[in-house]
Amino acid sequence: MEQELRYELDTITEIKDNIYPTNAPVGLKRPYLVYYRSDSQTDKTFEGYNGMKSAEYVLSVMAVKYSDMRSITDEVIALLISLPFTYIGKSNTLYVKDVVIDGTDDIWESELKLNRGIINFTIYY
Repeated sequence: MEQELRYELDTITEIKDNIYPTNAPVGLKRPYLVYYRSDSQTDKTFEGYNGMKSAEYVLSVMAVKYSDMRSITDEVIALLISLPFTYIGKSNTLYVKDVVIDGTDDIWESELKLNRGIINFTIYY
């Protein structure tokens, strides 16, 4: 899932090649995205496991200017909203059943001197 999701996020021009798991290199000044998976589950019914999975992610869009952060965050949300009922990834082999945006937040990171747009979402595949 992670590789396919990164592939899709990398289509956003402003953060292309600037997507990092958990932490980014120190001192980046151009917009970038940091992500981590907070939970994952394999779905099970009374008949057993049904092959469906879900994963919760937290994305952080980081930018010096608030307007840049907001614009990129909106692009990321639009991308996530477009994923249900599609195949994603370089080889288009992972089917996304649904995406639920669990919440968003905007904060100022005073130590980094960057604006952070936080997107919490769950992806079902």
